[in-house]
Amino acid sequence: SDLHIHISFPHLDCRVLDLRHDGLSSSDSKFQKIHGRRNSILMRKMTEAEWQEAFHYDPMLIELEQSCSVTARYDIPKVGGSFSLSLSEQSWSHLTSLMMFGLSSIVSDN
Repeated sequence: SDLHIHISFPHLDCRVLDLRHDGLSSSDSKFQKIHGRRNSILMRKMTEAEWQEAFHYDPMLIELEQSCSVTARYDIPKVGGSFSLSLSEQSWSHLTSLMMFGLSSIVSDN
């Protein structure tokens, strides 16, 4: 059986996302060795057609630069597993330090 994934994020750059299967990041070289060439992942900016289909916006209002469309196809074995699509570790670390910095400046002002 094949699993097909197509998810779009209108306000997230692809560089901040990480697709994982059973905890192994798709950006890890081991991922390709384990899953082989039959499985494919593509992360790219959303197309105007995707944006319009999802949001029915006027083409003049489209901001595609900070968007991401993820398509993937996996050959699923009979054994179960888990998929996740989340912020990458580096992006999460950057975000939490920004939140802590902002929080500490608010606390120190009081």
